[in-house]
Amino acid sequence: MKVYHGSLLKLLEESRNNMFQIDQNNVHLLLPGKISWLVEYLHDDYGYTLKESLDHIYHSTLYKKLSTADTHYWQLSPVDLYDELKRERVNLY
Repeated sequence: MKVYHGSLLKLLEESRNNMFQIDQNNVHLLLPGKISWLVEYLHDDYGYTLKESLDHIYHSTLYKKLSTADTHYWQLSPVDLYDELKRERVNLY
């Protein structure tokens, strides 16, 4: 099979796009990093323990959105995620 310059570039681009595709099968790989930031923020702002922080996060609507690839919440920064979590917390109390 002969591969010409244009074909090779197209092949490389398709390969690159597929390599970094986030879907429901791999979104879980991004969660620990995001959650660790949220735990730290909850501790600093509210004095939550590790267990309290994790309970709060894992039982939140935010976590459901974050763990669902189609919502694209995994693209949000830790600060944006925390702002969302704080808004949800205010609505609970």
